[in-house]
Amino acid sequence: MKIIFSKLIAIPKSFLICWKLFGIKKAFQLPMIVAVGFAVKAKKGQVTIDPKSRVLLGFETWMAPSKNSESSLQIDDGFVKFQGVARIGSGSCIKVEPGGELIIGNNFESARNVFICVSKNIILGDDVLVGYNSSIRDDDGHGLMSDSVNRKKIPVIIGNNCWIGSHCHLLKGAVLREGNVVATGSIVTSSTKSQANSVIGGAPARVIKNNIFWRK
Repeated sequence: MKIIFSKLIAIPKSFLICWKLFGIKKAFQLPMIVAVGFAVKAKKGQVTIDPKSRVLLGFETWMAPSKNSESSLQIDDGFVKFQGVARIGSGSCIKVEPGGELIIGNNFESARNVFICVSKNIILGDDVLVGYNSSIRDDDGHGLMSDSVNRKKIPVIIGNNCWIGSHCHLLKGAVLREGNVVATGSIVTSSTKSQANSVIGGAPARVIKNNIFWRK
């Protein structure tokens, strides 16, 4: 009942946001439902949602501790494409910087307090699950110099049917193969190598077990 009520009171705000992003005709379809307290900072043309899909921003997905008060989708001259249904938990922040592109596949779901920062390119496949207090980013956050060489932004690619546990961090250049499971508290870097259907974990993450299967 609480979830239904929270969605109902979000309708007026969601309609105005959809009108701004997609135009009045599509706004009546409510392709995006935005929870009270979740901020969307984007311009028309910066967000696309596949037809007959719906995106939920800022609602509870499943129970998790330490709820943050700030929730937002911030697009600074970047681009976001939702390729299907998406459910993004409260306390989460998605930031797309100038020139950045974020592609989110169908049936994406994240718990609370997930942080995604895109400066170049992040691709999330279909049926991806992200645990609470996790982060995904394709740069270092600040300029990092070594031997007078500025380290570049490197895309992050997450394959279909991946499960990222809670308190995980995926850094620039991280690649997850289809069916990968990332153990709680892991740090996945560009040096992490895996094959499809494997468990990876640690800091930095490494392959723990191969030939595994999981179901969302």
